[in-house]
Amino acid sequence: MTDPIADTITRIRNAVMTQNKACEILASSFNSRLLELLKEEGYLGEISRDEQNPRVLKVNLLSDKIHGLKRLSKPGRRLYVGHKHIPISLSGYGTIIVSTPKGLLTGKSARQQHLGGELIVEIN
Repeated sequence: MTDPIADTITRIRNAVMTQNKACEILASSFNSRLLELLKEEGYLGEISRDEQNPRVLKVNLLSDKIHGLKRLSKPGRRLYVGHKHIPISLSGYGTIIVSTPKGLLTGKSARQQHLGGELIVEIN
């Protein structure tokens, strides 16, 4: 797998489109933090480790909250922005996830902390 972030986003997007209540994501520290941010923002439900396979995270979806997921920065085209140029998704109703020197943050908190970084995901 060349892009684990795109794999995570695609798994969530596919589960939402098929109206599944849960999906399985490969466990990593980056994916764990990404899923925790989505949970804090109210897009996901409970996140737990699979008892049979500890390398998998089980994610309960709140499918009525997620209407679109888009990978912004890709391996062939990285998008880096300063804190003044972090985009606002859906006039503030969506969420942008940014990889900053202090870890993954939402676009709103990155702007407040004056941190720029790589744009990862846009959630509508």
